[in-house]
Amino acid sequence: MITIFTYHKILKELSKQQDVYDIQYDYFIKQLSYLKNKSKICTLLDEKQNNYDKNKITVLTFDDGTYDHYSSVFKELEYLNLKGVFYVNPCNIGNKNYLSKKNICEMVRYGHEIGSHSYNHLNLAKISKKNLLYEIQNSKAYLEDLLGIEILSIAPPFGSVNDTVIKVALDSGYKFIRTTKWGHNKSLSSTLNSFVVKKEWDKDVIERIFNKNFFIGYSLKKYLISFLGFEKFNLIKKYLPIRGPF
Repeated sequence: MITIFTYHKILKELSKQQDVYDIQYDYFIKQLSYLKNKSKICTLLDEKQNNYDKNKITVLTFDDGTYDHYSSVFKELEYLNLKGVFYVNPCNIGNKNYLSKKNICEMVRYGHEIGSHSYNHLNLAKISKKNLLYEIQNSKAYLEDLLGIEILSIAPPFGSVNDTVIKVALDSGYKFIRTTKWGHNKSLSSTLNSFVVKKEWDKDVIERIFNKNFFIGYSLKKYLISFLGFEKFNLIKKYLPIRGPF
């Protein structure tokens, strides 16, 4: 079983304007500790080469190529001797608060994996075929030229995937499309499910995911809020096996 976790920003301090997927650094460290004790953590390339088919495998992925992925995530992973997969947009490389070419090259030298997040962070399922080809193919070419290695995977922005996106990606030479569709993966297939991490996740939530105890749905959340009210619901929510812990 391959379990993929999708992270976004990892911040030392969170503001009131934070995104629901922004995670405070201290929470991230705790999550890493839980995950490290649950299974073998590797990159997609590691799993492809070593075929850890008899073990539980966890892959940590990070979207958007923000600078905290270097200043906080990369350094912490190295301290723990763990590796991650970082999905970047070439259009943002070198911009303020984003990874630089130097950052990305250093991360690869230390054994981390880089993937495409499209060229311009567009919704790939809603653009023309011409633009889709550009986003998928040019991002791959740019990163391969920069790093001198094959780029194996792409993570479409917003988790926006359809049959056309998948076909173009595979035809363009990608081996894997990491989606944000919730679920585990029985093997390393061309389309991969993942769990998009939220800041509230604790050891209990991660245990529920590994035990596959989370597929109830948001209809229960809506009912409980209407019955209990937000205040009481917030007190019990972490004990509920709701799909996509909130």
